[in-house]
Amino acid sequence: WLKNSFAARVGGDEFAILIEDPGMAANPGYISARLEEALRFPIALNGLAMVSAGTVGITALDRDCLSVRDFIHRADTILYQAKRARVGERRRPNRDAA
Repeated sequence: WLKNSFAARVGGDEFAILIEDPGMAANPGYISARLEEALRFPIALNGLAMVSAGTVGITALDRDCLSVRDFIHRADTILYQAKRARVGERRRPNRDAA
């Protein structure tokens, strides 16, 4: 479902996914829900099952982003707002957050 997307580890337990599909990018709630669902999928190893969870922060590249650094800062701010709220909570961009 993430065709033509790029995922990378940016540090620690943080990852970034760049989504090129404008139709997909127009629905951040759907993206968040799918990512959270994938993170909760049980992983089996040696007869034991592990279930994990994660926090998703989403932002979009727009004219307000003057650089890649601004874009990453905005996404990081949104992510940490969600982490402070609780694990597994979705956050969307807030113009005052960055």
